[in-house]
Amino acid sequence: MISLPLVYDVWGDQKNITPLHGAYEQPVACVLNWENWISQTYQHNRDSLYKYNTTLRPLLVRLYNEMDFKLFGKSNMGDLLFGKENYLFSHSWAESRSGKVTLDSTKIDLFCGKLAHLEQLLSQSGKFFKFIIPPSKEEIFAEFLPDNLKEEGTVNDYKILTHYLNKHHVTFDDLTDYYKELIRTAPYPVYSSTSVHWTMYGAHFTLISLLQEMNTYFDNRMIELYVEQVNTSHFQEYDGDQEKTLNLFARLDDGQFGYPVYGTNTPISPAFKPRVITIGDSYYWGIIGSWQLLSIFDEQSKYLYYFSTVFPNNDNPSYSLHDIDIIEEISQSHALIIMNSSHNLLNFPYGFENDIDAIITQLENEKKGMMP
Repeated sequence: MISLPLVYDVWGDQKNITPLHGAYEQPVACVLNWENWISQTYQHNRDSLYKYNTTLRPLLVRLYNEMDFKLFGKSNMGDLLFGKENYLFSHSWAESRSGKVTLDSTKIDLFCGKLAHLEQLLSQSGKFFKFIIPPSKEEIFAEFLPDNLKEEGTVNDYKILTHYLNKHHVTFDDLTDYYKELIRTAPYPVYSSTSVHWTMYGAHFTLISLLQEMNTYFDNRMIELYVEQVNTSHFQEYDGDQEKTLNLFARLDDGQFGYPVYGTNTPISPAFKPRVITIGDSYYWGIIGSWQLLSIFDEQSKYLYYFSTVFPNNDNPSYSLHDIDIIEEISQSHALIIMNSSHNLLNFPYGFENDIDAIITQLENEKKGMMP
């Protein structure tokens, strides 16, 4: 039994082993020298490298996780909260909903006031602005949360943010009621019991709505997107992300998921492709995952993931926000979209508050330059 992993590593069929999901960092080989040998750093490093690269490792990890999950109701995944009826949640997002406050009201008040001014300047320059708040899964399936986290807090980050957005008249779409109704009426899951986010099918409702609103704003000059049909299968790729990260043998959610197949229509030629800057959390991946923005938005469009990592609207790799001039990017854009889920607001707005004054100044100067 001890020799089995080594035997399989040499002669086994590696194609039959499904890779592990989640964050597994590959150890970096250290240098063999006297200091590392005496301190046993080198030996521990070689041990870590061998364990990581052993072909049977995913199988053994899944066996270990399956035993913990089935026998002890335990997971080896960070920030996972077990709810009722096999519903999986984020522990930190559930705590946020129940009243754990991380936002500073004074700072959010100040930021929302500036954001309202920024929206006004963008509008005056013919630029589209939209702030979208998709409901976190903990809001949608609150009845399946553990009893000690089921009640919504009188004050929480989500209520603080929406209060000051309303106070300063920032235009925003709170999608909570809309998606609660969709869950009741949609033929396929718009959120699922074992996913962190909305499903690909669920995200497509916001995708279509957003693009239609943008197209109307830009005088119907954009490429139009519509759904030709919806294919069904067990969850794929983006969906079931929490369940995948559990790394078990069997599926927990074995239901049928919907996957839209899109068609496009070009009302004018050439179509107008807006240059769009999006600041968002991981819910925006459901929009990107449709793979439709590549042809609808300008190639210079960018997704600023947590206002930290830049994902360009092309096949190029991501890079740091520090590698772009954010003031110039927003100045040259046609649209600014902010998308953040309702209970994932720790550290919001992720540093955007440090640049918003300079962006406002730039737009004000451009406005003055346009005046006769």
